[in-house]
Amino acid sequence: MAQQNVAGEFNLKLINLLKDVEYRRMESIEDLEAVAGLRRKAYIPVGLASETTPMMIDDEDFAPNAHVIGVYYLEQLVATMRIHHVTAQEQDGLAMRQFPDVIGPMLDAGMSFIDPLKFAADPDAIRDYPGLAYLTIRTALMASEYFKVDHCLAVIRSNHRAFYKRFLKFGPMAEPRYNEYLDCNLDIYGGHIKQTLPLIKKRYPFFSSKPFEQKRMFAPLSEIQYPPLSIIPQIQSIYA
Repeated sequence: MAQQNVAGEFNLKLINLLKDVEYRRMESIEDLEAVAGLRRKAYIPVGLASETTPMMIDDEDFAPNAHVIGVYYLEQLVATMRIHHVTAQEQDGLAMRQFPDVIGPMLDAGMSFIDPLKFAADPDAIRDYPGLAYLTIRTALMASEYFKVDHCLAVIRSNHRAFYKRFLKFGPMAEPRYNEYLDCNLDIYGGHIKQTLPLIKKRYPFFSSKPFEQKRMFAPLSEIQYPPLSIIPQIQSIYA
């Protein structure tokens, strides 16, 4: 009973936080400049960048299968994530680069993936509102559902394993491998969406979303009558 109460309080806290969050498709030059600034602010304290690091935007931000998402809290950009929809035709993403012998055969078999990376969050915002990290990862689950992929992936450092095991029910897909750029070993974890997503949403309803919200986030602009300036989470969907 105590565990249920804790879970209920946690969900309520995230639901209330979500009410002041909006998402944006970061597509303009101004948007990407804001993303670059946020990445720098987030990465310098953890040693992933310095004041002299070049522009924090790379070629994969413009890949055909990439979706750069901004998370705004009270109209301030507080977090961002780049989401790759990985298919046999569009293979850009860290998972394929780091684990080609794992992902390649699965793509050849007709599978598809969501590969989220480039997570960055304003250190001050995350300190005051740690739940913003969960609401950023929510976008990867939205993409997984919208694109109807087989697996949502996470290429992560070992200290993040517990989060993906506990909250997303992801499991390891290969042994850790060294990444020269980051100078550390990286794990690849994944969850089979049809099996894990219903369990995730049942336990943590703030991870839920409706098709309309997903479409505004990820559909080609040619399919949307009015390009969205922002995407408001559909709060009522999490009570379903």
